[in-house]
Amino acid sequence: MLLSCRLLPWHNPVRLAEEVSVLDNLSNGRVILGIGRGLGRIEGFRAAMSESRARFAEYAQAIMQGLETGYIDHAGEYYKQPRIAIRPAPIRSFRDRTYAASVSPQSLEILCRLGLGLLIIAQKPWETTEAELRDYRARFFAVNGRSAPKPLIASFIAVHESEAGARDMFEKYIRNYARSALDRAVSGTLGSQGAAAHVSALRSGADRARRSQERSANGGTSCGERL
Repeated sequence: MLLSCRLLPWHNPVRLAEEVSVLDNLSNGRVILGIGRGLGRIEGFRAAMSESRARFAEYAQAIMQGLETGYIDHAGEYYKQPRIAIRPAPIRSFRDRTYAASVSPQSLEILCRLGLGLLIIAQKPWETTEAELRDYRARFFAVNGRSAPKPLIASFIAVHESEAGARDMFEKYIRNYARSALDRAVSGTLGSQGAAAHVSALRSGADRARRSQERSANGGTSCGERL
Protein backbone atom coordinates (compact mmCIF):
# COMPACT_ATOMS: atom_id res chain seq x y z
CA MET A 1 0.00 0.00 0.00
CA LEU A 2 2.18 2.82 -1.32
CA LEU A 3 1.65 6.38 -0.15
CA SER A 4 3.27 8.32 -2.97
CA CYS A 5 4.33 10.96 -2.38
CA ARG A 6 3.96 13.00 0.85
CA LEU A 7 5.64 16.38 0.25
CA LEU A 8 7.24 16.96 3.63
CA PRO A 9 7.66 20.78 3.58
CA TRP A 10 3.84 20.98 3.36
CA HIS A 11 3.25 18.88 6.49
CA ASN A 12 3.67 18.93 10.25
CA PRO A 13 5.97 15.97 11.02
CA VAL A 14 4.08 14.82 14.13
CA ARG A 15 0.74 14.87 12.36
CA LEU A 16 2.09 13.09 9.29
CA ALA A 17 3.83 10.42 11.38
CA GLU A 18 0.58 9.78 13.25
CA GLU A 19 -1.48 9.63 10.04
CA VAL A 20 0.94 7.07 8.61
CA SER A 21 0.88 5.09 11.87
CA VAL A 22 -2.93 5.03 11.87
CA LEU A 23 -3.01 3.61 8.34
CA ASP A 24 -0.25 1.11 9.12
CA ASN A 25 -2.11 -0.09 12.20
CA LEU A 26 -5.35 -0.47 10.24
CA SER A 27 -3.62 -2.32 7.40
CA ASN A 28 -1.59 -4.65 9.65
CA GLY A 29 1.74 -3.11 8.65
CA ARG A 30 1.28 -3.02 4.88
CA VAL A 31 2.07 0.67 4.30
CA ILE A 32 4.97 1.68 2.05
CA LEU A 33 5.74 5.34 2.71
CA GLY A 34 6.73 7.65 -0.13
CA ILE A 35 8.09 11.12 0.63
CA GLY A 36 9.49 14.01 -1.38
CA ARG A 37 10.38 17.68 -1.43
CA GLY A 38 8.04 18.85 -4.19
CA LEU A 39 8.13 21.48 -6.93
CA GLY A 40 5.25 23.70 -5.84
CA ARG A 41 5.53 26.85 -3.78
CA ILE A 42 5.73 26.49 -0.01
CA GLU A 43 5.46 30.20 0.75
CA GLY A 44 1.82 29.61 1.67
CA PHE A 45 3.11 27.44 4.50
CA ARG A 46 5.16 30.36 5.85
CA ALA A 47 8.42 28.99 4.46
CA ALA A 48 10.67 30.05 1.59
CA MET A 49 11.22 27.66 -1.31
CA SER A 50 14.96 28.11 -0.80
CA GLU A 51 14.51 26.32 2.54
CA SER A 52 12.69 23.31 1.10
CA ARG A 53 15.67 20.95 0.85
CA ALA A 54 16.82 21.66 4.41
CA ARG A 55 13.26 21.38 5.70
CA PHE A 56 12.80 18.10 3.86
CA ALA A 57 15.93 16.69 5.49
CA GLU A 58 14.89 17.77 9.00
CA TYR A 59 11.27 16.69 8.63
CA ALA A 60 12.29 13.32 7.19
CA GLN A 61 14.70 12.74 10.07
CA ALA A 62 12.00 13.60 12.62
CA ILE A 63 9.34 11.46 10.94
CA MET A 64 11.65 8.46 10.64
CA GLN A 65 12.56 8.85 14.31
CA GLY A 66 8.87 8.89 15.20
CA LEU A 67 8.02 5.82 13.14
CA GLU A 68 11.03 3.85 14.42
CA THR A 69 11.02 4.80 18.12
CA GLY A 70 7.44 5.87 18.76
CA TYR A 71 8.32 9.47 19.60
CA ILE A 72 9.69 12.64 17.99
CA ASP A 73 12.26 14.80 19.76
CA HIS A 74 13.93 17.20 17.33
CA ALA A 75 15.87 20.44 17.64
CA GLY A 76 16.96 21.58 14.19
CA GLU A 77 17.33 24.89 12.43
CA TYR A 78 13.86 24.84 10.89
CA TYR A 79 11.98 22.31 13.01
CA LYS A 80 11.87 22.16 16.78
CA GLN A 81 9.70 19.65 18.61
CA PRO A 82 9.93 18.70 22.31
CA ARG A 83 9.61 14.97 22.90
CA ILE A 84 6.15 13.74 22.04
CA ALA A 85 4.76 10.24 21.61
CA ILE A 86 3.31 9.10 18.28
CA ARG A 87 -0.25 7.86 18.67
CA PRO A 88 -1.15 5.22 17.79
CA ALA A 89 2.27 3.71 18.38
CA PRO A 90 3.91 2.24 15.26
CA ILE A 91 3.54 -1.53 15.06
CA ARG A 92 6.70 -2.36 13.07
CA SER A 93 9.79 -0.74 11.58
CA PHE A 94 9.61 1.40 8.45
CA ARG A 95 13.19 0.49 7.52
CA ASP A 96 13.37 -0.51 3.86
CA ARG A 97 9.75 0.45 3.30
CA THR A 98 10.22 4.21 3.18
CA TYR A 99 11.14 5.67 -0.20
CA ALA A 100 11.90 9.20 -1.35
CA ALA A 101 11.68 10.79 -4.77
CA SER A 102 14.95 12.44 -5.77
CA VAL A 103 15.79 14.79 -8.64
CA SER A 104 19.24 16.04 -7.66
CA PRO A 105 22.60 14.80 -6.31
CA GLN A 106 22.01 16.82 -3.13
CA SER A 107 18.73 15.00 -2.50
CA LEU A 108 20.40 11.65 -3.13
CA GLU A 109 22.90 12.41 -0.38
CA ILE A 110 20.05 13.10 2.05
CA LEU A 111 18.36 9.82 1.10
CA CYS A 112 21.51 7.84 1.78
CA ARG A 113 22.16 9.47 5.14
CA LEU A 114 18.60 8.68 6.23
CA GLY A 115 18.73 5.13 4.88
CA LEU A 116 15.80 5.67 2.53
CA GLY A 117 14.92 3.76 -0.61
CA LEU A 118 14.74 5.49 -3.99
CA LEU A 119 11.40 6.23 -5.61
CA ILE A 120 12.02 6.73 -9.33
CA ILE A 121 9.48 8.89 -11.13
CA ALA A 122 9.83 8.56 -14.89
CA GLN A 123 10.56 12.15 -15.86
CA LYS A 124 14.17 12.02 -17.10
CA PRO A 125 16.02 10.27 -19.93
CA TRP A 126 16.48 6.66 -18.81
CA GLU A 127 20.27 6.76 -19.11
CA THR A 128 20.27 9.67 -16.64
CA THR A 129 18.10 7.68 -14.25
CA GLU A 130 20.41 4.66 -14.54
CA ALA A 131 23.47 6.79 -13.78
CA GLU A 132 21.78 8.33 -10.72
CA LEU A 133 20.73 4.90 -9.50
CA ARG A 134 24.32 3.67 -9.71
CA ASP A 135 25.51 6.72 -7.77
CA TYR A 136 22.79 6.21 -5.16
CA ARG A 137 23.64 2.53 -4.63
CA ALA A 138 27.34 3.24 -4.28
CA ARG A 139 26.80 6.12 -1.86
CA PHE A 140 24.18 4.21 0.14
CA PHE A 141 26.60 1.34 0.68
CA ALA A 142 29.40 3.72 1.65
CA VAL A 143 27.21 5.48 4.22
CA ASN A 144 25.25 2.52 5.63
CA GLY A 145 27.52 -0.48 5.09
CA ARG A 146 24.74 -2.45 3.42
CA SER A 147 23.06 -2.64 0.05
CA ALA A 148 20.32 -0.16 -0.77
CA PRO A 149 16.71 -1.36 -0.97
CA LYS A 150 15.48 -2.18 -4.45
CA PRO A 151 14.06 1.01 -6.01
CA LEU A 152 10.41 1.59 -6.77
CA ILE A 153 9.46 2.97 -10.18
CA ALA A 154 6.37 5.15 -10.57
CA SER A 155 5.05 5.37 -14.13
CA PHE A 156 1.77 6.82 -15.36
CA ILE A 157 -0.13 4.59 -17.79
CA ALA A 158 -3.48 5.25 -19.44
CA VAL A 159 -5.69 2.16 -19.59
CA HIS A 160 -8.91 1.99 -21.59
CA GLU A 161 -10.91 -0.61 -23.50
CA SER A 162 -9.94 1.07 -26.78
CA GLU A 163 -6.67 2.52 -28.06
CA ALA A 164 -8.42 5.79 -28.91
CA GLY A 165 -9.77 6.06 -25.39
CA ALA A 166 -6.32 5.41 -23.91
CA ARG A 167 -4.83 8.09 -26.17
CA ASP A 168 -7.45 10.60 -25.03
CA MET A 169 -6.79 9.79 -21.37
CA PHE A 170 -3.04 10.07 -21.93
CA GLU A 171 -3.39 13.55 -23.43
CA LYS A 172 -5.98 14.80 -20.96
CA TYR A 173 -4.46 13.55 -17.73
CA ILE A 174 -0.88 12.29 -18.00
CA ARG A 175 0.57 14.75 -20.52
CA ASN A 176 -1.27 17.70 -18.96
CA TYR A 177 0.13 16.73 -15.57
CA ALA A 178 3.66 16.64 -17.01
CA ARG A 179 3.11 20.03 -18.62
CA SER A 180 1.85 21.52 -15.37
CA ALA A 181 4.98 20.30 -13.57
CA LEU A 182 7.13 21.83 -16.28
CA ASP A 183 5.20 25.11 -16.12
CA ARG A 184 5.79 25.34 -12.37
CA ALA A 185 9.50 24.77 -12.87
CA VAL A 186 9.74 27.29 -15.71
CA SER A 187 7.92 29.92 -13.65
CA GLY A 188 10.75 29.78 -11.13
CA THR A 189 8.98 28.13 -8.24
CA LEU A 190 11.93 25.86 -7.58
CA GLY A 191 13.93 28.80 -6.31
CA SER A 192 17.22 26.91 -6.33
CA GLN A 193 20.37 26.55 -8.38
CA GLY A 194 19.09 23.20 -9.65
CA ALA A 195 16.09 24.81 -11.38
CA ALA A 196 17.64 25.13 -14.84
CA ALA A 197 18.98 21.55 -14.81
CA HIS A 198 15.66 20.18 -13.61
CA VAL A 199 13.69 22.09 -16.25
CA SER A 200 16.03 20.69 -18.91
CA ALA A 201 15.52 17.17 -17.55
CA LEU A 202 11.75 17.58 -17.54
CA ARG A 203 11.76 18.80 -21.15
CA SER A 204 13.95 15.91 -22.24
CA GLY A 205 11.82 13.40 -20.35
CA ALA A 206 8.64 14.78 -21.87
CA ASP A 207 10.17 14.54 -25.35
CA ARG A 208 11.22 10.93 -24.72
CA ALA A 209 7.71 10.05 -23.53
CA ARG A 210 6.18 11.64 -26.63
CA ARG A 211 8.52 9.77 -29.00
CA SER A 212 7.90 6.50 -27.17
CA GLN A 213 4.15 6.98 -27.49
CA GLU A 214 4.47 7.76 -31.18
CA ARG A 215 6.60 4.66 -31.80
CA SER A 216 4.05 2.53 -29.99
CA ALA A 217 1.18 4.01 -31.98
CA ASN A 218 2.99 3.61 -35.31
CA GLY A 219 3.87 0.02 -34.51
CA GLY A 220 0.33 -0.81 -33.47
CA THR A 221 1.55 -2.51 -30.30
CA SER A 222 -0.44 -2.02 -27.14
CA CYS A 223 0.98 -1.98 -23.61
CA GLY A 224 -0.89 -5.20 -22.94
CA GLU A 225 0.73 -6.95 -25.90
CA ARG A 226 4.18 -5.73 -24.85
CA LEU A 227 3.66 -7.00 -21.31
